[in-house]
Amino acid sequence: MIRKAAKDDAEQVARLVDVVFEPHIRRWTGGADEEERLQLIHHFFKNGANAFSYQCTDVYENNGRIDGIVVHYPGEQDEALFKPVMEYVREHYPNGKTDPPEKEEPSPEYYIGLLSVSAEARGQGLGTKLIEHAEREALKTTNSTALSVREDNGQAEKLYKQLGYHYKKTHKSDELVYDYLIKNLGRPQ
Repeated sequence: MIRKAAKDDAEQVARLVDVVFEPHIRRWTGGADEEERLQLIHHFFKNGANAFSYQCTDVYENNGRIDGIVVHYPGEQDEALFKPVMEYVREHYPNGKTDPPEKEEPSPEYYIGLLSVSAEARGQGLGTKLIEHAEREALKTTNSTALSVREDNGQAEKLYKQLGYHYKKTHKSDELVYDYLIKNLGRPQ
């Protein structure tokens, strides 16, 4: 079952976030080990109004175990949601590296910021269910969704393209190269 995340989900969710964001968090912190990264993710997850918050996260729960997560929000909120994350990291990890984001106009698309499925649940269609869930949420306010996928993650990119996403541009984040993909959801204007 897919449901809104709760603060009590922090431990399970943190591990799924770390699978995707580990290279970023390691860079931001100057090389934090897994335990420190998980604690940092816990901190952000339990606090509101940031890009890793329980407020932006939905989970797929199966018999008390969280097998997947999707983080999603209106694209125009992206900069505001990452601002407290970057401020905290700069204050607490002065040896870390945080690049200023590429200056762009706020995205009109609803943004799927993170998708992660546990190793045990992969290959069962859960990623598709979570993306489709985020798309249904997006349809409440907009006509399109977007997501970023690392250029070296061919398996994820294949899934997104099968779901109707197409290439819009390439961008860098923390020295990693991403393809920005969009999808028109076909909602009447």
